[in-house]
Amino acid sequence: MATLTQVVEETQGMPRSIDEPKLKAIVAEMQQQPRYYGPDNTKRLAEAEQLYRQGRVHPDPAGIYFVESRRDRDEHGQFKKYRVDDKACDCPDSLHREVACAHMQATVIQRKMHAPLGNPQRELGLPPTTVNERLAGNRQEGPQEPQEGYVMTEEAEVYTQEPETPLEAPERPGEELPPLEVPVGKRERPKIKPEFVTMIKGKRHIQHQGLVLAAQEDGLRSLVSDWTFNDAGLSLAHAVAIFEDGRRFENSGDATPENVTPMVKLHFRRVALTRAEARALRNALGIGDVAVEELADTTADEPPVPDMTQALPVDTARQEIKRLVGLLGHTITGQKQAARVLEDLGIAYAFTESNYGKIVAKLKELAHV
Repeated sequence: MATLTQVVEETQGMPRSIDEPKLKAIVAEMQQQPRYYGPDNTKRLAEAEQLYRQGRVHPDPAGIYFVESRRDRDEHGQFKKYRVDDKACDCPDSLHREVACAHMQATVIQRKMHAPLGNPQRELGLPPTTVNERLAGNRQEGPQEPQEGYVMTEEAEVYTQEPETPLEAPERPGEELPPLEVPVGKRERPKIKPEFVTMIKGKRHIQHQGLVLAAQEDGLRSLVSDWTFNDAGLSLAHAVAIFEDGRRFENSGDATPENVTPMVKLHFRRVALTRAEARALRNALGIGDVAVEELADTTADEPPVPDMTQALPVDTARQEIKRLVGLLGHTITGQKQAARVLEDLGIAYAFTESNYGKIVAKLKELAHV
């Protein structure tokens, strides 16, 4: 009979039993596979075993997993939970290094440990390493609902496959797969809505929310950002945007208390995340306009005040000048007197029809009207 070891889960505080011989056999089997146990991957398998032992692998009814980190914490001090599906994990190790991270391997162990005898399991694939592999890997999305041939076991909430069902992706005779290449320059890119465009110092800038909405219209599937460095005066972040057709865009952002607006100075680290996301989305959408959140000064320009006096008839403009001069305590009865009054008021324009608009604007400024 198998030897069962009772352990206490660190995250739940509840005892559970582990079939030690079966676990050791699974780990030994994975050590023979380069994807799990290679020259650069020895520590990840050991970490994966500990994640499973401590009960940090949580299956989801949708066929994905959430694996709780043993080290990484969020802004609230709680252990981070990373999402793992059939293709990848959203942790930095998987996204940036494109390896089978410890969270992915812990999920493999979970599946193998809870598989009924003689019932093979679908294993997680290695993250794609080339553009074509990424596109091929994203051409078919994993099942969101149980498909025909899948059953839900009572021992663990994980989809297992019947022995007679093929383990690999089914081949459909006669069906041609779409080409791997994404046409460049032929795609109709979504437009930024006017309400998310701000003019600052005469230049056009896009708000972060507008970029996200446009990216969603363009097929944004995942937008993940995380810090890569933090200290008292500098925050660095990296963001990855993945689209339904396999396109992937990455970029980084930085923030300091000095290059953010006073309103968010105490929370400048969050600005680094927003800036990294905005830059990744601008790359994806082909937008050259800098995002508002990337600026230190986000004060919007005031709309220009139209000079309506230029369109006024000559007689109407003269009456307006007389009215404004009267508000300033002067009287105009003729051309020469008008010139003297303007000189007394410090207005250097000659009293001619071509200057009526400028004279009216200056008088309004002096009269505060």
